[in-house]
Amino acid sequence: MALEQAQSEIVANLMAWGQVEPRRMFGCDAYLVRGKMFAFFQDEGVVVKVPSPQRERLLEDTRVSPFVHQGRRFGDWLHLRLSDPQDVSLALPAIEESYRYVQASPARGRRPRR
Repeated sequence: MALEQAQSEIVANLMAWGQVEPRRMFGCDAYLVRGKMFAFFQDEGVVVKVPSPQRERLLEDTRVSPFVHQGRRFGDWLHLRLSDPQDVSLALPAIEESYRYVQASPARGRRPRR
């Protein structure tokens, strides 16, 4: 129940930021800004993309780890474990940083199909 409560509180906050689009992607609840994903919920936590040095500071917390997909690190994405409602105080600033970082990043063209 704590995870659901934390996730609900996070979603209520981020939906107020503007231009946030919720979308179901890869079986997860994902959140995009200007068509680019900045956060998604997976494996008892939330995954965000934050720039250095914020990324390194977050990794000092035992609730934070590099996001791993299919056995490999997934770029600069971090997984923040949400096991307690108080974990929202760690997650919300990181999610907002991800939102701002992704929103400010230039649009990337789509990869050509092979």
